[in-house]
Amino acid sequence: MELFLQYGHGMKSLSIDLVKRWNGLTTILSPRDMTPEQLVAWSIDFKKNNVRCLFDPQCYCPKSELKKLSQYEYWDSKLNTNMQSDATYTDKVIKSIKGYNDIAETTDFIIPNILHAYNEDWDREWLNRSKLFINSANSIVVDKPLYMTLSFPKGFLLQSEDIIEPVLQSILEWNVEGFYVIAETPEKQYLVDNPMWLSNIYQICATLKLAGRKVIFGYGNHQLLSLSLIKIDALASGTWLNVRSFTNRFIDTDEQKRKSTWVYHPPALSEYKLSYMDAAYNDGYLESMKPKDSIFLNENIEKIFSKKYSRQLQDSMKQMLLSTISHA
Repeated sequence: MELFLQYGHGMKSLSIDLVKRWNGLTTILSPRDMTPEQLVAWSIDFKKNNVRCLFDPQCYCPKSELKKLSQYEYWDSKLNTNMQSDATYTDKVIKSIKGYNDIAETTDFIIPNILHAYNEDWDREWLNRSKLFINSANSIVVDKPLYMTLSFPKGFLLQSEDIIEPVLQSILEWNVEGFYVIAETPEKQYLVDNPMWLSNIYQICATLKLAGRKVIFGYGNHQLLSLSLIKIDALASGTWLNVRSFTNRFIDTDEQKRKSTWVYHPPALSEYKLSYMDAAYNDGYLESMKPKDSIFLNENIEKIFSKKYSRQLQDSMKQMLLSTISHA
């Protein structure tokens, strides 16, 4: 299983840096995080540095008005309605997306798909819409392997096997090289604790691989490294939460989010906020969490595990305790 870079905000330099470290890299470009003009300019740099590119059209939420995403020619807030009323409309969409793929000189073509909440008519509507996109792609894109986006809503991924299986059998009839799996997480969870969701992810990917299809799992994190046992072709991940867990965050919001510092702990295949590092220090486990491989070390990480930091941490804990006592 390869590790692809799921492109997010400010990850251009990371892409170029990683290709040098890994002697090769595939990055899945995100129109949500780059303007069409930036796509043109940055694609030149990616090509010069031998970064292999794919292009995710990100049509999951047609009503999205995200500033950068809505600048792309194929973008239309009535995408789903127009597709159903005019079959030739999908040709127009695919031609436009192909133009951006050509700019980025992508090696494979990701066919877009929409993500709608699960209901009793979901499978019929989703399968019909998918076929429209696939038919257009097969008639227009003749120079690249096709990967169909399997945009699964959380409601579908919590269904029983007798609901999942018929949809999978229909998918296997599609004329595409492989699939780009997008799985919405329940309750916007970063690490999903619902065993049904995980079990269905494994079932879907295993079925696709047993059928001889290629599988790229998008917006993944360390929890899904176990998909390597199913031998999917690639897991795509990035540096931000919204590229490591899919929650359909393609709508502008007034919600204010504070940037947090996380420390990656390789032996546990996980990461922790500094407050958890404080707890590890208090229990005498902090040193055991220090990365042993130099690739995970930098000036900031060294600082966290230094004696100076430990003394500062101890002092801050004392101040917090004294403050609590004084207000009691």
